[in-house]
Amino acid sequence: MVWTFTRPYFFLKGERLNGQTYRDELLPFYKEEGDRLFGHKNWGFQQDGASFHKDNKAQKWCKNNFKFFIPKEKWPPNSPELNPLDYSIWDNISSNVEYHKVKTINDLRREVEKAMKKVDVSYAREVIGAFLRRVYSVEKHGGELIIDEYS
Repeated sequence: MVWTFTRPYFFLKGERLNGQTYRDELLPFYKEEGDRLFGHKNWGFQQDGASFHKDNKAQKWCKNNFKFFIPKEKWPPNSPELNPLDYSIWDNISSNVEYHKVKTINDLRREVEKAMKKVDVSYAREVIGAFLRRVYSVEKHGGELIIDEYS
């Protein structure tokens, strides 16, 4: 089986992440990637507590464009703990980037894309499969950090 991740988003030179860039560039990118990966099926979009994610305009965009979206009022505490990309997969990708080969943005793109291809499918499935156990652990600990309980 071929394992597919979302494509990474690379900012253009001089482009900065702010509320407008998040709404105008990243959110449509995420929507397009989700639809590409899941084929317009009912898939969910989860954010964390970053200020751009909590912005009312971003929340409205998500509500209007994603079939399934968890609004900020319903986010669990420590939600990064519940995102497999945040707690494990990006670390795995980063450990496979050969940073000494990166001199330009194109070098970085190439190295990140190569590193993404090195993520073992069984590892990715295991990490994503731990999601439900992590939800129960966060609940059990009253929303507190669950360091290493279900990594």
